[in-house]
Amino acid sequence: MNRGEEDYLKVLYELQSASDKPVSNATLALTLDHSVQSVNEMIKKLASKSHVVYTPYQGTRLTQSGIKAAVSLLRKHRLWEYFLHEKLHYSWEEIHEEAELLEHVTSARLEESLFDFLGRPAYCPHGNPIPTFEGHMPDLPLISLMEAEPGSSYKLVRVTDEQQVLAYLLEIGLKLGDKLQVVRKDNISDIITLKLQHEHIAIGFKVAKLLYVECFPKTKQSTLPDEQPQRMEDLT
Repeated sequence: MNRGEEDYLKVLYELQSASDKPVSNATLALTLDHSVQSVNEMIKKLASKSHVVYTPYQGTRLTQSGIKAAVSLLRKHRLWEYFLHEKLHYSWEEIHEEAELLEHVTSARLEESLFDFLGRPAYCPHGNPIPTFEGHMPDLPLISLMEAEPGSSYKLVRVTDEQQVLAYLLEIGLKLGDKLQVVRKDNISDIITLKLQHEHIAIGFKVAKLLYVECFPKTKQSTLPDEQPQRMEDLT
């Protein structure tokens, strides 16, 4: 497969995993910023190689071979992100683009060697699980910050790896492992107010949809416990 085909499989896997429904060509075109005609042509090509099944008026689903290829790409991508962040000290908003390039030129032998060299990590620096070689992906009991309830406390565990979002979080000082409290959700201005340690942070709904948290026992306290953010190792 060429890089274009691999990218389609990876995006299809992520979209299919999010909804467990066939992915429409219109959704693919919007996600990839491609024309619907280009998407149609690529889906036909992938179907001819038995990586996807397309059903008219419903959408596209990955076959087992398509899932296997997509999961392999995700594993390589997240291993490279871990390597770049932990060993070369790239910041977390820089690693995605580099990993996008490296994932397509990584052999199975290099992938396995990299995994062992890194100590067999379970998560990438953005909190995304690294699939096993058998293709198992942990089912994390997380919710989007958009689903969080005012007055409840949460821990930030996963961030969608979009460069602008990651740079923004770095700017406002929000990190994986941070404990936060949802103070208010303003549906008029589309703003969520969070309490982080003793500070208040306001973020938009657009960003909140890309942040994933795990719930702490509900609390109505006005402040959160003082404690240092956890390291990535503590999240595994």
